[in-house]
Amino acid sequence: MVTKTSLLESRYLSGERELFAEFREQFENECVRGREGEYVSWRLANQVQTQTRYGGSVFMQEPNVKNGVGGLRDYHNTLWISYFKERINTTAKLVDARFLRDSERRALEKSYDFLCGSAPKCNI
Repeated sequence: MVTKTSLLESRYLSGERELFAEFREQFENECVRGREGEYVSWRLANQVQTQTRYGGSVFMQEPNVKNGVGGLRDYHNTLWISYFKERINTTAKLVDARFLRDSERRALEKSYDFLCGSAPKCNI
């Protein structure tokens, strides 16, 4: 399942575009179709296990930004599960499909940017 997640994140950068397209098609046919429920169940169980290990609350004094509740993995899990369930891989497409409101998407993206460190700096 971890490998499926890594393959899901693959992006074409350079080289034979046709080879990459063939890889994506084969990945879809052999790793995604018909295995959606298995992946989503594993992903949800893994999320609970990870959050329990790294703090099961958003009110931690020293939160784990990557794996804690409300951390980067929650954002990633949303997109990974969305892909396996609906073939949606962006928050904008979640809005188009009416899974999120645009205001929720903006808040989610703003939070993600903050966790990644690209939020505007405070002027003290």
